[in-house]
Amino acid sequence: MNIHGYEVLELLSERGATKVFRAKNLHTHTQVALKVADVIDADTRTRAENLRQCADALRSKPHPNICTVLDVGSGNGYVYVAYEWLEPLNLLDGLVDGLRLSQIRHIFIGLAQAIKHLESLSLVHGDIKPSNILLRGKQEPVLIDVCGGHFGDGNLSISTLTPGYCSPEAERRNPVDARTDVYSLGVVFYRTLVGDVPWKDGAGVGRTATEEDIVPHIAEEYESFQSVLEATLAYDREQRQLDLEALRAAFDDTGHAAHPPSLVVRTDLVSSHEIATVSHGTDRMRAARTDLSLSGRQRFLYSAAALLLPVIVVFGGWFAYVERNLVQEFFSGLGIVEHPEFEQRWRTAQALRSDANQTLSAITAAYSRVLEVAPDHQGANQAIDDVRREWKTQIEDYISSNSIPLAQSRLDELVRVYPADEAIDGYVRSLNRMRRADRLLHDTRSLQEQSTLDDRSALTATIQAYKEIVRQFPGFPQSEEALSRLNSMAKRLADLSKSAVEQQDFARAEELMNFALDAGEASADVLSAQEELMEALSLQEEIEDNLQSAVQRRTEQKLLLPPEDNAYSFFRKVLSLDPDNQLAQDGLDEVEAQINLKVIDLLFERNFDQVDELVNAARSQEVAPDLIDEMEALREAELMHIALAEELFDEAVNLFGLGYITKPAEANALQKLRLARQQDPQNLDVKSLIGRCAERLAKVAQDAYEAGVVDVALEYLDAALSTGSTQPEWEDWRATWALEESQVRDDSAAIRAERGTDPVEHLVGE
Repeated sequence: MNIHGYEVLELLSERGATKVFRAKNLHTHTQVALKVADVIDADTRTRAENLRQCADALRSKPHPNICTVLDVGSGNGYVYVAYEWLEPLNLLDGLVDGLRLSQIRHIFIGLAQAIKHLESLSLVHGDIKPSNILLRGKQEPVLIDVCGGHFGDGNLSISTLTPGYCSPEAERRNPVDARTDVYSLGVVFYRTLVGDVPWKDGAGVGRTATEEDIVPHIAEEYESFQSVLEATLAYDREQRQLDLEALRAAFDDTGHAAHPPSLVVRTDLVSSHEIATVSHGTDRMRAARTDLSLSGRQRFLYSAAALLLPVIVVFGGWFAYVERNLVQEFFSGLGIVEHPEFEQRWRTAQALRSDANQTLSAITAAYSRVLEVAPDHQGANQAIDDVRREWKTQIEDYISSNSIPLAQSRLDELVRVYPADEAIDGYVRSLNRMRRADRLLHDTRSLQEQSTLDDRSALTATIQAYKEIVRQFPGFPQSEEALSRLNSMAKRLADLSKSAVEQQDFARAEELMNFALDAGEASADVLSAQEELMEALSLQEEIEDNLQSAVQRRTEQKLLLPPEDNAYSFFRKVLSLDPDNQLAQDGLDEVEAQINLKVIDLLFERNFDQVDELVNAARSQEVAPDLIDEMEALREAELMHIALAEELFDEAVNLFGLGYITKPAEANALQKLRLARQQDPQNLDVKSLIGRCAERLAKVAQDAYEAGVVDVALEYLDAALSTGSTQPEWEDWRATWALEESQVRDDSAAIRAERGTDPVEHLVGE
């Protein structure tokens, strides 16, 4: 293929209409990886255009952990992109050679940053897997084949979906975004730590997670990474996330462990054929080998050798010189000397047994090779039994530590090598129970994380689920975690109940306490909070009872009396229990105002004895001094008004006796009586004398009218009416007289002119 400016050296891969070549840039004389997308139809045109746009974006904004785009171009019926040339050392190659924890950290933080960079460019890789992660300089991670993905939320083509690594939404052909790459990176990270993808189908092929799947627990030494894996491998992409800080913290926690793990993958030192042979069942293989033992033949050959010994010695000397190994094998078959490969096979078996990364199949096969040349070797036979026992012990330890993936891996090996082992059924049952416990715990954790303490139904369901785990799986790690979470929830709920008590939200406090008791009633924190709540509720009940009694006594007008059973004393009790109780404070203010009104009413009624009783009660109950002073001031003022009214009454009596009822203006009986009535409206003597004055004025008015002095009659009649002590007929008189006033005035004037005196004054004087 001819690409302008490049010399194609070899075809590296071909996928549909897209090919990748190793090529040489004719201008720089450097090697490049050249991706060429042929344009054949509308679909390939879209893919080619997508390749160009993606490459342009990466070229304008490169990233150290993404393969560098050197050139983008097109020709007649194709689009090409030239990338930097990288040696084909991918992540799995690096793991085979061995990678330290610090290298693993550097690789995955770099990859995470690369995904963040792609997200900023609205790009989706779509096919992140170990073979698409190369190591520049054997340590710097570089994502390749980036432009196989798509812009925005397009659908990834079927050719880009790698079983076991593609996300659930990509597998369903739903729109994808950066979270698809987060999922794939999570699988790669799991594969790095565990040695395999997290989920497989029945044929042992990697598969995508389903909604029912949970992330398997990884080995205890990597437990800091569990939450990172769960976040990146979440089935629901709305819950999926890649947190760089959490990833760094997990590496830091693992690196600070007492014995940081050595992440080294080694190839098997025993052939796959030999392992397969062992996998058919070591017990059967050992029995078959016993049937083929040479013990009978060896006895016959010992007798023959004794007769032919001289010939054997001469012949053997010559033959040993020519074929030493064949001689050794011959005599080893007779049981006279050790097989020439025995030492090497024994060393290999021992080395494999000491390698923690080796499988049961490989180790057992290695010792079986020893038994092939030394069938009665006790060390090899004992080693096979010991390794089998140790392998089962490891399974039990992993089950005890809740390391389900490791336990399952060990169990699979045991089944392959010893399918009839009597312990297998028990291990399977234990693992199934642990998986069920794990799933229940995972689901309950998710429910707890997704709900709030205000969601009562979710809170109830969470507590009951944790308690069910504790009940069903006693002694399991999941049960211990569930119990721990219940205790934590109980403490949290108890603390919130305390806060609600402080805020005097007692209904909320009781509700939270009920939940806390349900979660962990034996907790010291819960019992302490419960005691505080009970005390607060008891206090609140006492406060409410006193408030109710105070309101009732106030309604009954038992303001200060009887002692200890009145509104004032009950409000005071409330304030002694709760100084900031606004209801009690307002009630106390209302009672004091009512006491004032009560005193005024009693004084108006001349009930000085009850006023004195109230004042004494106020002193005995330590009512505010200002209120007592005000009550006494009202009493003294009333007494003063009464005394002044009596003085004015005495003066009015004298003036009335002298006939000075309305005159002179500055000193007459009515003037004094009106002042006396203002001072003491309840003085009956004043009221009586005012009535007598009114009657006298009405009589004078009547006499004046009869005398024909209508205007004068009206003047005195109005004075009588102004006293307030009137008779019904006086109003009728005034109406009649007013009509006759004009005529009466003329007649009266004539009479006065004729008589020369004022008859009215003469009558009043009498």
